[in-house]
Amino acid sequence: MIAIQDSQGFSSDITLKTFEACQNDQEWLHRYESYIRGHAVALGNPRKTNANQTIGSRIKSKLGATDLTDASGKIQRGRAPAGAVIQTYQLLSLS
Repeated sequence: MIAIQDSQGFSSDITLKTFEACQNDQEWLHRYESYIRGHAVALGNPRKTNANQTIGSRIKSKLGATDLTDASGKIQRGRAPAGAVIQTYQLLSLS
């Protein structure tokens, strides 16, 4: 289960947490690798890029979230740890 809010409030890295939970589910991982026709953590796979962007967009949409931005309006991004399905992700806000 993924907590949308933790003791600190909304988790702006919910996209990363979602992908991490999915990556730990062997059935999901098998289906994901079948869909992208490659290894989940390999780089340079356009099917993987499209799949990850679609999943990230759906997470954002289903939560009704917006992109977290800095004072100048620049979208804030996070970097996933080595070995993750994704490399970077947009930080989200519920405000």
